[in-house]
Amino acid sequence: MACKEEDRKGNLFLPSQEYLHRRFLLPSRHLCIRTDYRDSNPETPMKARIRGDKHQGDENIHHRLLSYLRTGFPGRIDQLDMIRPSVFFLKSAIGEYIVKGYTSYHRLKLQEAFTATLKKEGFTHTYSYVCPGRRKPYYLDGLYWGILEYIQPHPNPFTFLREADRFAGLKLLQKYHSITQQIVQRYKTILPPAALIDKWENRLELFKANKPMINYFVNRQATESIISWAEFALRGMKEQQAFFTEGTQVILHGDVAHHNFLRSKNGKVYLIDFDLISIGPPVLDYLQYSNRILPFLHWSLEELAKYNNLAAFMSVKAFLYALAYPADLLREWNRIFKNSASPNQHLLYQIIELTMGQFKERQQFFKKIQDELNSV
Repeated sequence: MACKEEDRKGNLFLPSQEYLHRRFLLPSRHLCIRTDYRDSNPETPMKARIRGDKHQGDENIHHRLLSYLRTGFPGRIDQLDMIRPSVFFLKSAIGEYIVKGYTSYHRLKLQEAFTATLKKEGFTHTYSYVCPGRRKPYYLDGLYWGILEYIQPHPNPFTFLREADRFAGLKLLQKYHSITQQIVQRYKTILPPAALIDKWENRLELFKANKPMINYFVNRQATESIISWAEFALRGMKEQQAFFTEGTQVILHGDVAHHNFLRSKNGKVYLIDFDLISIGPPVLDYLQYSNRILPFLHWSLEELAKYNNLAAFMSVKAFLYALAYPADLLREWNRIFKNSASPNQHLLYQIIELTMGQFKERQQFFKKIQDELNSV
């Protein structure tokens, strides 16, 4: 029995819980799937957070970290909650913090130095690292644990659903670029150059390798379309390769998803999580930002052109080719099958909806890009 079924018109039906259990040998504790995802926040896909249903390994690191911190932290620890693996919220007698694990001492020190430099140069819209009671970082389970100041969140969180927030996020990103343009030379020998085309080629190859699995959940016509869009985009990007490497250089953020913009309790918007910083032209961040907000603009080039920082690129071939690349679909399908032995069902249903929910709009968007390219 196929995981998906189609009627005579080719409409997609979602795979049953029983099939998913048999096909991927999922533990019974996973067999509680949301079926109301069509009405859910489009920002929800792929941002799963560990709550009550932790894996045993997550529980173990949680308990070990709590015990470890209690032996060296300078204040009484009242609470340690896992946000996601290697990221925790810590409430103590001396304040509230985020505790984050890094795979190397160098990675931690780079983050500490970079955020300190941002603050020194006038970009105050981010956090600082702190070292309460000690100079050396905490080290446990092969990770170096940094302590970040905790930014009290606003009751109305930042969201790409809200037009004002989309504009505010882009404005903050522009400010970040203006600051990092001034300091980029200091990091030339430390940070890698951005290699967008190489990254997207690798992502496409992995998607093709995962295609037999993906075809269990969405029809083959959809996966073939996704591949053809990506191949079309990459061919055009290679013809315009200099656009993605030359010109003004900044320190790129690299992950401008909505959850890396945080509205604080006082209403100020912060930019957080610099784990993917690299060096390149600011347009690479703007491309990713465009890809993140397009689902909320119903895949409309006309709506995207209303954003001042993006409007100038609407007649640039290289930018249009890059917009045609379905970065989100390839990224999330590859992620869902990274551990193909036991994919997360909740995320699986979200990625199916991400793929099929706006598929016709994406097709029209791709056709519009082709028309624009023919007229440029």
